[in-house]
Amino acid sequence: MRRPPILVAALAWVAFAILAVLVEPGPVLFDEGLLLTFASWRGESLDHVVVGITHLGGYVVQIVLGVGLGAVLLVRARPFGLFVATSLLGSFATNEGLKRLFGRPRPSLVDRITDPYGLSFPSGHSQATMAFCLTVVLVAQHHPAVGPRGRRLAWLLLVFPVVVGWSRSYLGVHYPTDVLAGWAFGAGWVLLCYAAYLPQLAPLAAPAAQPAATQPAASAERDA
Repeated sequence: MRRPPILVAALAWVAFAILAVLVEPGPVLFDEGLLLTFASWRGESLDHVVVGITHLGGYVVQIVLGVGLGAVLLVRARPFGLFVATSLLGSFATNEGLKRLFGRPRPSLVDRITDPYGLSFPSGHSQATMAFCLTVVLVAQHHPAVGPRGRRLAWLLLVFPVVVGWSRSYLGVHYPTDVLAGWAFGAGWVLLCYAAYLPQLAPLAAPAAQPAATQPAASAERDA
């Protein structure tokens, strides 16, 4: 059961490595074209909406949500809480180090709507929201309180990091390759943690699934 998340994590790391090799102080690949395109969409009303979206993906909101979720799960379901803590704290701790390692300055191709802090690669908002949302999705796949429908709907949470990542380029504070790198590193880290914790998480979903699984067998015994 550990192989699939490891394989997907490996793909995410490969994507990040490719972007890391290509990264330069200025734009690479499709950075310039997309930044100019997003800038052409700007308008006062949309700008306000996008600023609000990007604030939702900021560190303050992510820390509050992460600490709250981790604390509740540590009390009520310790393996889930440890998985959340490892995933989110690890992602948070690595982002600033990666930015210092690559030292990529912020874009200067277009005017910035907000005044960002620090360096550019990888995008902290993109990495943080991907790590948080993917962690919640994976918790939902195994938590006994979440039913089959909830597990499927949980995957819709991954729309949020996509929107937040786009908002960073729209605002002119990140190259699109910064955003892609943030998504890739965040997903790769969480999936690596998931693979490590999966032996502890998988059995916890069994009590919720067991009644439905054993019902046909019980019916067959009654018929016999």
